[in-house]
Amino acid sequence: MSERRVYNLSPLQEDVRRIARDFGEREIQPLAEKQDRGSPRFPAGLYGKMARAGFLGYTEQSLYGGGGKSWIEYATLIEELSFFDASAGFTLSIGNLAIGALTMFGTDEQKHRFVPGMIQGERIGAFALTEPGAGSDVSNLSTTIQKQGDMCLVDGQKRFISSGDAAHIIILVGKYSEDEQDRGPAVLAVETEGLQGLTRRVLKHKMGLRGSTTADLTFRGCRVPAENLLGGPGQGFRVAMKSLDCSRVAIAAQAVGLGQACLQRAVDYAKQREAFGGPIANLQAVQFMIADMSTRLEASRMLTCKAALLMDEGKDFTLESAQAKLYASEMANFTADRAVQILGGSGYTGDFSDVEKLYRDARVIPIYEGTSEIQRMIVARKLLK
Repeated sequence: MSERRVYNLSPLQEDVRRIARDFGEREIQPLAEKQDRGSPRFPAGLYGKMARAGFLGYTEQSLYGGGGKSWIEYATLIEELSFFDASAGFTLSIGNLAIGALTMFGTDEQKHRFVPGMIQGERIGAFALTEPGAGSDVSNLSTTIQKQGDMCLVDGQKRFISSGDAAHIIILVGKYSEDEQDRGPAVLAVETEGLQGLTRRVLKHKMGLRGSTTADLTFRGCRVPAENLLGGPGQGFRVAMKSLDCSRVAIAAQAVGLGQACLQRAVDYAKQREAFGGPIANLQAVQFMIADMSTRLEASRMLTCKAALLMDEGKDFTLESAQAKLYASEMANFTADRAVQILGGSGYTGDFSDVEKLYRDARVIPIYEGTSEIQRMIVARKLLK
């Protein structure tokens, strides 16, 4: 395999890359093909190993057991893990999305009650926003959270919930009402252990990211303590959007890692595959494809790092996280497509390379955690306001 040439914007990134690459080679790479081709099952063993490595709660305060790392380090971590398997980087990011919602908007009591166990990997987290009839349009949610005394009654259905089949704590967004008055969207931390009325169905026919799990969740009269509300009534939109702003940087980093894998496969193949009297790397058509792949990859990495550095500086990063997620997710699909083209039949079939897996894994990235169309709306609104 040819050497990866990666420029670090921060000196903090070098150690993270070394640690993540060692972990990926040892723990992720040997499992990737088996998980992709097997029945959908939450990667509990790998998740526990990531927790023990300190990857869960990576940017959170040590007070709750977190690593206290910077966001530029976290983006680098997700990128490197996703190079070995995008499912691994994504599963980690979902756990940290749920943890982040709690640390940003939870009370001190909620943080101490929920976060340490999640960081240790003992309790898996998920984030439940999307429904059969609602996703980015939070105002169209139909799941209800009805306060009755010191309890909340939850009814509704959530769709495409990553890690939802295995989650012990689900950060759920729904329409909140109290005293028969609609109070707007709210967020509730739902503990699933022993919860009556919750049904979970694992989705079995995903195109890609088969090393992670996705589920439909149905809530029928589920009783959850009202003390588990995050951010207060009517704050659901703010909690959800701020949480997703942070998560989009991780998704952009996931796309960069996958794009790097596509470029690596294409370069290695072009150097050793011979046609017309020499390696196809000598052909201008192939050279131009690799040049375009590399340039878009580097631009995506820089956009992602910029958003992460702004987060570390405590500055507004909504515009930059949307730009990074938009460009990097579409870059991942471009590089996967070009890698298949360069490898030809060997890229189309999984018998000779994992490029067809990379192609399938890339396709969902412009869809989840805000489609490319939503990212374009966010970018335009920030620039034109």
